[in-house]
Amino acid sequence: EIPLDWWHPYGGDVLPALVDEALAHNPDLQAAATRLDVARAQAVITGADRSPQASVGASRTRDKRVFIGLPVPGTENVSTLSTAYSLSFDTSWELDLWGRLAAAEEAARAEVRAAEADLAGARLSLVGATVKAWLALVEAHLQVGVAERSATNWTNNRRLVERRYRAGLRTAVDLRIVAASEAAAEARLAVRRRNEAQAARSLDVLLGRYPAGELRATRDLPRLDNLAPTGVPAALLSRRPDLAAAEHRLAAAEFRVTEAQRAFYPDLTLIGSAGTSSDDMGDLLDGDFTVWSFVSRFTQPVWEGGRLRARVDLTDAVAAEALALFAGTLLDAFAEVENALDAERRLAEEEAALAIAAVEAREARTLAAQRYGSGLEDVVTLLETERGAQVAESELLAARRERLVARIDLHLALGGGFGTTWTTDPLIEAPRALWLQGAQAGEQQAPTDEADPERQP
Repeated sequence: EIPLDWWHPYGGDVLPALVDEALAHNPDLQAAATRLDVARAQAVITGADRSPQASVGASRTRDKRVFIGLPVPGTENVSTLSTAYSLSFDTSWELDLWGRLAAAEEAARAEVRAAEADLAGARLSLVGATVKAWLALVEAHLQVGVAERSATNWTNNRRLVERRYRAGLRTAVDLRIVAASEAAAEARLAVRRRNEAQAARSLDVLLGRYPAGELRATRDLPRLDNLAPTGVPAALLSRRPDLAAAEHRLAAAEFRVTEAQRAFYPDLTLIGSAGTSSDDMGDLLDGDFTVWSFVSRFTQPVWEGGRLRARVDLTDAVAAEALALFAGTLLDAFAEVENALDAERRLAEEEAALAIAAVEAREARTLAAQRYGSGLEDVVTLLETERGAQVAESELLAARRERLVARIDLHLALGGGFGTTWTTDPLIEAPRALWLQGAQAGEQQAPTDEADPERQP
């Protein structure tokens, strides 16, 4: 089972309940669970072909016969009416001498394991998406706070300029510039509030709720430590559910090849039937009316218009595609880890720089307001410092959330937390090693098959 508690450091009092609600009610996750049920049912259907088939039947037959042209006077149109009853127990069993049915069953089981990995991946992705949506809502709420403070500051600046204008110390141009900036700040506040409502609705959808947009975040963004893993640990990558799913599908494709190849061999089927038959229903349980039959049917394909050969070619092509898809998934996994590690480092540097910029911008804004009130600065300086402080605070919040998202992406790229393990089926390690060997040699090739019936998966 993939660990789902890796997100706890980024949570609080509200997030655990939201994650549980998403896991319980998200429609996409429910669809993934349904696909697993479909795969399991299909595996049972496929496996049933290896077992004897038995059925019980009962029948009642009414039969009328007309005899025309008999040489006896008065019997020109004689008819008879008869009723027959039968009770039977029928069995059939295809002996899987060459492993064709066994290969089909193993392929179905591998597809079940792939569906299980898909469901685990859907759960992991949903948890990540829920945490990201919550952080987006927190940031949107904090951005509203920044916009509200900025609007308040612009109102205070407008009042300051208005007082100095009435005292004849500033021109009407200064007053109109500040009034325009105040209105622009109100517009930005409206945009931030709209973004907060949209973030809440996005989270509602993940939770399986009606998107009313009523969720609110009242806490700060969590702080991150600098203890992130370095390099790309292959052992952690092996926990990724998408890699496990790709490996199981590759194994299933290999079994399908074997199934297609075994179709060239003859089939041996045993068919048996036992029961009773009589004109009187009361005799159906009488052993004197017992009938039985036993048939051994041995069939060898001779000519099917190239169907069997084409089926082998088809399954070979599907197996080659599965190997290529696994290779692409593996490369994507390494790229995601590398990108997340790189983003972790660079966003940490960006956040540190923006934190300094925000402090300096706030100090500059305060100083500019004081100097403008004393007549030592012009309105342009006041405007620039106010805008600079607002932008610096907003960018710092965005960088903090982006760094949190990058850390979450790193967790997702590694298949969960940093300290747990995820093991794969030994059956699917051979295809992985095959691809890695080809990649190291600089030549990636899909496995080929000459329709050899003796080929084993």
